[in-house]
Parts: sequence; C-alpha cells; structure tokens
Amino acid sequence: MMLSQTLDFTGVINFDASPSGLSAKLGNRISDNLAVEGVFGIGMGNDNYASVPGASLDGKLKSVLGVNMLGLLPLSGSSEIYGKIGFAKIDVEISGSASGIGSASESYDDTGVSWGFGIKAGINNNSGIVLEYVQYPEVDLGDGDNIKTKTVNIGYQTKF
Repeated sequence: MMLSQTLDFTGVINFDASPSGLSAKLGNRISDNLAVEGVFGIGMGNDNYASVPGASLDGKLKSVLGVNMLGLLPLSGSSEIYGKIGFAKIDVEISGSASGIGSASESYDDTGVSWGFGIKAGINNNSGIVLEYVQYPEVDLGDGDNIKTKTVNIGYQTKF
C-alpha cells in the first residue's frame, strides 16, 4: 500500500500534491542477498496541487508498472534492510478547472529508472511488515516542466 506519494511539478512554478494509491508486488529471492520483484500500482484518489477562488489544479497517479532488483542485507531473525533499482512506467493525470472557462484533463506517462530502499520487520520466517521509500521516473510534461513521483509505502509481505 502506498502510504504517501508526492507528485512534484518542477518548472516555472512548483506544486506538490499527495494523492493516495495502492500497489501489489510479486517477487522471488534469487539468493540470500539478491531478489527480483514486479510491481503494479494504481491511484486511489486525486489531490489538489493549487487552488485559488474559482480555479483548481488536481493530480492523480493513474498507474505504475515496474520491475526491480533488490540487494538484501539480513538483520537479526527474519528482518532485513534492502535497496532496489529498476525500471518503471508511470502514468499520471492532471486536471484543472476555472469558473467561466470550464475544465480539462491530460494524461502523461514516462518510463525510466526507479530506485528506493526499505526495511522489513519480520513477524516470522514467512511474513513481515515492510516500510520503504521509492523514487519513480520523472514524467516530462514538455516545455521544461516535469513531475517527480516519490512514495512512502507500508505493507505486509508473505511467502507462499
């Protein structure tokens, strides 16, 4: 589950938003210190980037799809810390409205390098609670503007 994600516009004007999302991951441990995972995430709601009387600008994470390699460092018991690097495709939607003018929305996507780090607190040998930070590729909006997506995720991990 994506606990927090930040969509950060950079360019002429900077905006921040924190829409909610949900993700699922499926992975396989290759060795004691190496694993691979696939991730799929969807946005669960919008957040407002900017609002002035009569106008607003909203953002939403539509989806993320990626694959990562993880370097694992076992701690005591079944707990571990890890770093990850991979490739992801991210799709976002920006919508705006202004009274007297109307509303519009536009979708943007980009593919690139994603990276992150996290910790798994083992409950037992088959499950644990995971807390991680992930930086996804920037989405180019054209004209020098882009969106940076950073997430803080908390989740439950199980082996089956």
